[in-house]
Amino acid sequence: MKYKIFGPYEIPLEFGEFKKRIDKEDIGEFWSRAGPDLKSACGVYVFSIKTKSKEKPWYVGKAQRQNFEKECFTSHKIVYYHEALEKSKGTPMMYFVARVRNKNSFSNPTSTTTGHSEMNFIEQLFIEWGLNKNKDIRNKKGTRKPEKLIIEGFYNHKDRRKKSVKQLHELMIGK
Repeated sequence: MKYKIFGPYEIPLEFGEFKKRIDKEDIGEFWSRAGPDLKSACGVYVFSIKTKSKEKPWYVGKAQRQNFEKECFTSHKIVYYHEALEKSKGTPMMYFVARVRNKNSFSNPTSTTTGHSEMNFIEQLFIEWGLNKNKDIRNKKGTRKPEKLIIEGFYNHKDRRKKSVKQLHELMIGK
């Protein structure tokens, strides 16, 4: 099982400089920028807000039984994002930790009750890292550590040369 990092992708707030709400048009524009392959993938995602001086994680979620497109912008997630945007003025961003198969194609969401079991761990790991950076993060669950898990640049993998890996590592763990 292997995961790759994608992002950050800006969530556009198209209608006005001071807009703090994400609407359907913004979500449509977001997916057109992120690409059709990524939206059909599964994995873990991180919602953050970037200001002039720093970037903070605000929510960590997983798309395990649904793809990223169906999971990332559900109505209750948008509530979390709006609460974060009220607390922090900045640009909303999204990172993806996507599960990949051999040959770098994306894994599909699973319909089994156990799902991709390592994905629960990845979500908890990123929640823990996010809590270290932002005590107001919405997720606060425990963790466990599978032995064969590889997350590009983070866990059982040391190469952090790729730009998206560097940026997410700095956001979640620091320099």
